Amino acid sequence: MTASTLERPTVQKTNEPQFLIALPVHLMHCVAQCVSTDPVKVSLNKISLYREDSVGSGVITLAATDGHRLLRIILPAGSTQIGELEPGKRLIIDPAAFKKRPLTNEKTIELFADGTAEIINRSSREVRKVFWKTADTDFRFPNYDDLFPDNFHNKPEAPFAFNPAYLLDFLKLAKQYGCPLVVKWHMNAAASPMVQTFVVDGKWLPLGGEVTVEHLLMPIRIRT
Repeated sequence: MTASTLERPTVQKTNEPQFLIALPVHLMHCVAQCVSTDPVKVSLNKISLYREDSVGSGVITLAATDGHRLLRIILPAGSTQIGELEPGKRLIIDPAAFKKRPLTNEKTIELFADGTAEIINRSSREVRKVFWKTADTDFRFPNYDDLFPDNFHNKPEAPFAFNPAYLLDFLKLAKQYGCPLVVKWHMNAAASPMVQTFVVDGKWLPLGGEVTVEHLLMPIRIRT
C-alpha cells in the first residue's frame, strides 16, 4: 500500500503493540466532558472513535453523550495519523484518562491495540502513558448521526429552555479551544434539538486540518 499523509508506514517489532491512530489529545478531553457519570447509564459512559467505512477514507469521528447532550467532532483526512485502524472500525474508549485537561504542550496522543496510549509533550518530548481500552467488550454506542437535524431554519417560534450547566460546560470548551471566539447556534422548533458549534484553533491541531466541534443539546419541555 502506498504511504500517504494518513497512513503511517511502520515496521512493527514483534514485542511492540500495534499502532492504531494518532490524534489531537485535547479533542479527546473535549468529548470526555460529555460522557454520562450515571452508573446506571452504562451504555453512555464511554467515548466513541470511529473511522469512516470506505476504502482509503481518513475521516475520524469522536463522539460522547450522556443522553441530554451530545458532542461530535469530525476530523477530516490529514488531521490524524492512521496506522492499523481499519475502515469501519470503532474504538470504545474509557474517558477516565481524558477528564482532566492535558498540559498545553501535550498535543498528540497515540493509541495502541493493547489498550495503552502515549501522550507526547511537544516541548520536553516526555511521554505520558495512559490506558484507553474499556473492559466492556459488548458495548453498543448510540447512533448519534441520526440525532442531528438535516437542516435548520433558525426561526424559533417559542423560547428555548435548557439546562445551563450543560451549556456552560460547552462554552468553557469553546473559550479554551475555539478560534475565533465565536459560538454559532443552529435551531428549529423549541421542542427539537439545538446545536452549537465552534471551530478549533489550529494550535490544538498538531497534524493540521480544520475541525469543528458540534454540541447537540436536547431542550427541556416546559409544561404550560
